[in-house]
Amino acid sequence: MSRSPVLDFSFGSLFPPNMHILGMGAMLGGLISLISEVFYVGPIFILAGAYLFFAKSGVQVRPKEKQYREYSHFIFRSGRWRSYADYSDMALLRGREGFRAYSRGMVELSDSEGVWDLYLLKPGHRSKLILKRCRTMEEGQKAGEELAEELGVRWTVFSPMVSKKTRMRRR
Repeated sequence: MSRSPVLDFSFGSLFPPNMHILGMGAMLGGLISLISEVFYVGPIFILAGAYLFFAKSGVQVRPKEKQYREYSHFIFRSGRWRSYADYSDMALLRGREGFRAYSRGMVELSDSEGVWDLYLLKPGHRSKLILKRCRTMEEGQKAGEELAEELGVRWTVFSPMVSKKTRMRRR
């Protein structure tokens, strides 16, 4: 049995920017320890630093088998393949992407930007699986319509069902 082509959607780094700096420092410390003839410590620091600096995350999809896997990627991709047959819809939702860091004097440095995320949704729209992150609404709309057709799901507007318990609380 031949495998269908795999669609790969990478979300970028697995760790925030401050961990990248730590990873780079660990790799530098490992190189210095190798040069200064402390051979048993160097490779450990180099590997740990490389993992912090280069690890990525994402989602892969096999449309013909109706399978997906959320993965982390350092040297190879790891993650279990699961069925997405119970996900019947796809929608575009607005989100925020950013980070926050504090100095020793508790001065906050933060950055965030609006992004548009493509999600696979179960029929009640309560459970969702992120597939792709887009910078603009137009880019997300176009990519979503094409991807929904390729995956065999319905392109729709996000509208979660309100549970009976919540409806009773709102009265």
